[in-house]
Amino acid sequence: MKMRTLPIVGVCLMLWVSAPYAQAVPAGMYSSAPGSALVDDVAAARAALEEARAAVLVDESAVAARAERMIELGMWDEAESLLAAQAPGPDVSTAMAELLLERNEYAAAEEFVERALARAPDHRGALLAR
Repeated sequence: MKMRTLPIVGVCLMLWVSAPYAQAVPAGMYSSAPGSALVDDVAAARAALEEARAAVLVDESAVAARAERMIELGMWDEAESLLAAQAPGPDVSTAMAELLLERNEYAAAEEFVERALARAPDHRGALLAR
């Protein structure tokens, strides 16, 4: 795995996995204009984060997708516990690889990517993480 490409691959993987969670954003929410909801109000930003974290805990979607969302929200320990309890498959291995990349454990992440590709050579997320 090339070290120069890891940040780009990580961003691509994150965008690909988070696509199902994309939601309409209220106008001005991420604007840097004065008075925008999350830029100027730390309490509102914190509340939005906590709301997103609570929502992912009760989410009924696929385990790997939930784990990816947990990783995005900084719930690394919860994501690791969720993934560790699952049977090793390409989606779970790829999600674990993303978690390890976030923790800067590149060699271990590469092992999980290779496991995913061994089971599913055309797995999109694993190929992007490679």
